[in-house]
Amino acid sequence: MGESGENTDEWVAKFRTLLEQNEVGWCFWPYKKLDAKSCLASVTIPPEWDSIVAFADGPRGTFEEIRKNRPSRDKVNKAIAGLLEQVKFKNCRINQGYLNALGLR
Repeated sequence: MGESGENTDEWVAKFRTLLEQNEVGWCFWPYKKLDAKSCLASVTIPPEWDSIVAFADGPRGTFEEIRKNRPSRDKVNKAIAGLLEQVKFKNCRINQGYLNALGLR
């Protein structure tokens, strides 16, 4: 079974058990996500990240709208630097429920 895992811990545990009972190999995706429980390791959302998301979700009808809505270079640099720091394993939160659902604890 290729890819799964965007569900509750209970669903993941039951589905994994069903796959194993039927001798079906499995993997669950993803390993890390921003501020989520449906993964092994959660990444804390860094400062200024919301400005990146708002820009990505913002209007793109004209170049003027894009230029007007883009965050400052300082905010972007802070957001990216923060993300690079937060994705380090030592800074991630291990989701024990998900780990248990996969039968890894």
